[in-house]
Amino acid sequence: MRLRLDGRLQSCRELVRTWRSPKRTALRVASDRLAPPPRAFARFGDGAWVVPPVRIEGAGAIEVGDSVIVLEDSGLLVDAANGARLVLGDRCRLAKGVEIICRRQVTLGPGVSTSDYVTITDSWAGLTAPPGVEPPTAAPVLVEAGAYLGWGCVVGPGVTVGAGAFVGEGAVVLDDVSPGSIVYGNPAHAAPGYAGRPSS
Repeated sequence: MRLRLDGRLQSCRELVRTWRSPKRTALRVASDRLAPPPRAFARFGDGAWVVPPVRIEGAGAIEVGDSVIVLEDSGLLVDAANGARLVLGDRCRLAKGVEIICRRQVTLGPGVSTSDYVTITDSWAGLTAPPGVEPPTAAPVLVEAGAYLGWGCVVGPGVTVGAGAFVGEGAVVLDDVSPGSIVYGNPAHAAPGYAGRPSS
């Protein structure tokens, strides 16, 4: 059996050999948007994967932890020339089509995972702010360990999503989310009975 990957045929045996290789750091297939080589990043952890096609700008200001996976059609856009910094903690999982726009600092803690088409931004500059929201200057975003970001949600500037929090599908997060809470809606608010616990 043979599979087609971006116009290139690969046998199942080749794929298994690629995935099991102890020297692997990223899966590279034919594409016009290959990820930069690992040495181009500020840090590229052991067992980390970036699956093309992807759009990565400012790789020298991106720290990728161990066992991180960034799936196809994602964008990591960092304003490295102005000192911005993006940190993806160990075991982060970014699903298909995730966009992270970083003009100051965005940090994802260990074990953070997302569904498809999530947007995380520390600045509305270059984007359209939600109605009624004054576009702020860039403000750091922190998504703490083990948090989950649901399909199509948006995490805005200056927000902290607490450890173990669950952000529902399509939520627009403009305020901090308590650790362990479940939030949904636009603007995001806590589900009844799932307000989480206060930050320590």
